[in-house]
Amino acid sequence: AAAADLATWAKSEGRQAALFLDSIQATRSAASLGAETPRTIVEANVAAMRVASTAHRMLVVATSEANRASYRSDVAVDQSNDLAAGAESRAIEFGAQTQLMARTPKGHPDVIHVRITKNRRAHVGEFWLRLDREAHNVAECDNPERDPRIASARAEGKLASNRANVESDALALMAIVRAEPSIGERELRAAIKEGGHGWGRDRLNAAKRIARAGIGGSRLVNRGDDSHADWHVEASRDPDRRVPDA
Repeated sequence: AAAADLATWAKSEGRQAALFLDSIQATRSAASLGAETPRTIVEANVAAMRVASTAHRMLVVATSEANRASYRSDVAVDQSNDLAAGAESRAIEFGAQTQLMARTPKGHPDVIHVRITKNRRAHVGEFWLRLDREAHNVAECDNPERDPRIASARAEGKLASNRANVESDALALMAIVRAEPSIGERELRAAIKEGGHGWGRDRLNAAKRIARAGIGGSRLVNRGDDSHADWHVEASRDPDRRVPDA
């Protein structure tokens, strides 16, 4: 009924009209009034949209809720099929002539990432929009993940985080040796496992490297040899070095 009324007005004005619905799960068509489930409501509304578009040669645009599988985590975003992201019914993907999926990239609250998941008349692809909250408008922008400044800052942050993790491991390693001075290599690995650290060979070697160089005013020392380790912790030659507590 709203589409028919809009079409009559547009014809009297000699103009084209577009009908916008927000959302396809919340709006009601005549057919959906008798629907008993969320799925049948959506299916009735999709059918009504197609009738309105065809009968009145009118552009009909509807927003849609997304199903939880399409946004519950970053992994879900990467692995989900955006074409099937409409909530309640696959009638959304089947009925749409053009379908867009909009998300806010993590760490970029003012950017909208739009994927064109279906487009019967043109190409599919993706684009980005930047939201100007003061002016209440959006403008096309580049993929923020490709900004070299952001990439550099992210890389530096990752390096700092990795370094902090290794230093924490080194302090934990020295705490084990302090508790059992003169511990051998096999016993040391058993104590690490017993402590619930679950370090692999590379992670343990990285922790040893930091610990042997000296950290927190102490350093790890092997007073044995390659065939029989004899691990101890002693004062470091660089007692001023400081790291956070493990």
